[in-house]
Amino acid sequence: MNAVVVLFLVGCGSVDEENFAAERAAAECQVKRRCFRAEYEGEYDGSLDECEEELTDQYKQEASELYDGCDFDEETAVECINAIRTATCGEFWDSSEEIFEDCQVVFSCD
Repeated sequence: MNAVVVLFLVGCGSVDEENFAAERAAAECQVKRRCFRAEYEGEYDGSLDECEEELTDQYKQEASELYDGCDFDEETAVECINAIRTATCGEFWDSSEEIFEDCQVVFSCD
């Protein structure tokens, strides 16, 4: 991974367990607005705040239900958000599963 981008993301406020849901939601809403405009407009009526609020709540609930007591990997969280923020629309259309791969292993439950 590009160390400059990681330092940029971490330097602008680190991603930790407390703010991961909001950071991921913000990144994904930007992608929805940029790459899936019709869906974004229809689902959120063009409101970035509504999108971010809904996805943040969804990710917080998911973390609470599935990952309570698990370890959070800050480096993987940064990689997850970086992958979402830097992918092109074409990459999302063709390989979104690969882009979100890091997001699936942010929590480690032994």
